[in-house]
Amino acid sequence: MDQLRADNAQVSQQVALLTAQVAQMQAARPCRKCPVAVPDKFDGSLAQFPAFLGQCQLYMSLWPEDFPTDRDKVGVLISLLSGSAACWATPLLTQPNQVLDNYSEFCHQSQAMFEDPVRNPSLGRLRGHSQFHGCSFC
Repeated sequence: MDQLRADNAQVSQQVALLTAQVAQMQAARPCRKCPVAVPDKFDGSLAQFPAFLGQCQLYMSLWPEDFPTDRDKVGVLISLLSGSAACWATPLLTQPNQVLDNYSEFCHQSQAMFEDPVRNPSLGRLRGHSQFHGCSFC
């Protein structure tokens, strides 16, 4: 019984120490408030793509330290895709693909797929040639 009390006291001390460390870490971490909200998810609507991409670029530009690499930028964009847009991106995640490490190329391929061809006819021609055209996962 004495051993249980000693063990209990030791565990209580460790919990108190860890609680103090967590509080100290939270106090040391600067609290920041992003002036813009995380962009809404993009479902593949051609009319919404320019606004979606612009909002993502604004969001990432305000916190560049959170998105230091192209992979980080592509990752946040993919995480904000839903519906047919997420379906389009699935092969990027399930097959070896260097576009995950190339933000400019990812944006170019996204534009080729989702930007309204009436607004940008040259991208409409690219849509049929995109290597990710036609998602077999949907």
